[in-house]
Amino acid sequence: MAKGIKFFSKLSSAVANATFFIKNADFDEIISRMVLKNTDDTNSGVQINNVQQYINELGDSTGMTEGDVNRKAYVTETIIANGDSQKACIEKFDVQVQQNIEDIASNEDRIGVIEDDYGQPDGLATLGPDGKVPATQLSNQLLQYQDVWDASTNTPALADGGGTLNHWYRVNVAGTTDFGNGPITFAVGDKVVYGANDRWNKWDTNDEVTSVAGKTGDVVLDNTDVGLGNVTNDAQLKRSNNDFSTFLEKADPVDDDIVLIEDSEDTFNKKKVRLENLLGGGSGGGSFAWEMNGDIAPIELVEHGMSLYGFDHQSLAEIYALVVVPDSYKPGKQIKLLNAAFSSPGNADNVYFRSLTTLVKTGVALPSANTHTSDNAELTLVTANVVTPIGALNLTDAVGEINAVAVAPGDILIVKFYWDIVNASVSNAELAKFLKYSASISFQG
Repeated sequence: MAKGIKFFSKLSSAVANATFFIKNADFDEIISRMVLKNTDDTNSGVQINNVQQYINELGDSTGMTEGDVNRKAYVTETIIANGDSQKACIEKFDVQVQQNIEDIASNEDRIGVIEDDYGQPDGLATLGPDGKVPATQLSNQLLQYQDVWDASTNTPALADGGGTLNHWYRVNVAGTTDFGNGPITFAVGDKVVYGANDRWNKWDTNDEVTSVAGKTGDVVLDNTDVGLGNVTNDAQLKRSNNDFSTFLEKADPVDDDIVLIEDSEDTFNKKKVRLENLLGGGSGGGSFAWEMNGDIAPIELVEHGMSLYGFDHQSLAEIYALVVVPDSYKPGKQIKLLNAAFSSPGNADNVYFRSLTTLVKTGVALPSANTHTSDNAELTLVTANVVTPIGALNLTDAVGEINAVAVAPGDILIVKFYWDIVNASVSNAELAKFLKYSASISFQG
C-alpha cells in the first residue's frame, strides 16, 4: 500500500478491489495486489500477502497451550478441549452451531407434520370447547349412552339394521319389543345395545339384586325372612366351651319339666321327654341281699369259685331279699329283677323260677294281700351245665303299683324268689343251681 493514502470510509473488499486491484478483463486475473506489513516500519517487517491466513496464524500463535498455567480448565471437553487455540474453539463452535441450525429446521418440519395430523386418522386427538375429546374422534368400539328407552312402546323407535354400533339405551319402562327378528322382553334397568350383528341386543341386568326377601331400600331382616320363623329370640344352646354356664339353673326340677333327647330307636330324631319319665336309679342303693329261709332254704354250694343256691324241684325251697326303693325312683315306673341266672346238670328239662313281692310303707298299715307275683314264663333247658338267664321278673305291675298301691321312694320291697313246682310242667331236673350274686334290681321301667 502506498504510504500516505487514507481511507475516509470503512474498508471493504468491494472498495479495496475497485481502488487497488487491476484485473485483466479477458481472464479476470489479478495483475496487481495490495501488500500489508505487520509493523509500522515501512521499510521492514513481514509482508502480509494473504490477510485470512495471517489472521488464522495470529489466532494460532496467541492461543493457550496445554501447559499454559493461565489456560482455562473447562468443566467438560465435549466441544472445547483444554489447550485449544482460539481458532480451534471458533471452528468447533461453528460446527456445533451449524448442527443446531439443521436440527431446528428438522424439528420444525416434524412439528409441521404433527400439526397437520391433529384430529386425523393415525394422528392426535384434540379437545373441544368443553375440554373433552369430540365423539367424532372416539373409537366406535366404545359404548355410547344415548338416552332412556320405553320397551312397551319402542320409544324412541329402534329397528334392526338401523342403528350405530355400540349405541345403547337404558330401559325405563318394561315391555316387549320386536326389532325385526322376534320379540324380546325387557325389565326396568335392562339395556339395549346395537351390536356388530346389525341388531339391537338385550343386555340383561336381571341378575342384579333388586330386593332382599321381597324388601327394597334400607333392608332390615327378621327370622321369618330367612326361614327361621320357628326360632325364638331367646338364647339358643350353642356348641361353645362351657356354654351351659350362661343358662339359668333350676334348683328343684319338677315332674312336668321338659327336656330334649335324640331318640336312638328312631334314627336319633329329636323328641321331648317329661322329667318324671327319665330313666330311674339302679339296684336299690346297696340294700339288696338274699337271705335264707330256715328249714326250706336251698342248699348252698360253691363251684368254680362261685356261690350257688341249689334248688330241688320237689321241695319248696325259697330265698328272700329286702329292697329299699331309692330316692331316684320316679313313681309310675315298673320295678324289675334282672340278670338272675342258673345252670342244671340235666337237659330237656323244664325249670320255673318266679318272684313274689310284698310292699311295705313305713308308718302305714297295709293289708296282707298287698303282694305281686311275677308273670315270667317257664324255661326249657336244652344244654346241660350252661349258665342260663332266667329273664326279667316284674316286681310291680306296669305302672309301678302293687295291688293298686303305688310304690314310692323310701318304700320297702320284700322279694321272695322260689322254684314254682306247683305251676311247673313235669321235670326230671334233679337240681337247679342259682348264681347267688347274679341278680339286680332295676327301677327304670
